[in-house]
Amino acid sequence: MLACCCISDEVKLAAIRLYEKNLLPLNDILNCVGFSESTFWCALHLYHTTGHLGFDNVYYLLKLVHYHPEWFLDELCDHA
Repeated sequence: MLACCCISDEVKLAAIRLYEKNLLPLNDILNCVGFSESTFWCALHLYHTTGHLGFDNVYYLLKLVHYHPEWFLDELCDHA
């Protein structure tokens, strides 16, 4: 397994669907997709909480502004 790689939302969603439809045991799903069980549970929680897996850029920027109101726009761009 590669460290620090981005896992596409499509792969996470495929794993979630396989799990929720009981098509494969979780260990088999994780072996196929190549990410950890903790990543799976985080993705599942995010999907059930928000209805999506990726960050909406506007939502993400609003969170940054909320937590760092002292930042200027050029500093926000460094984190977008």
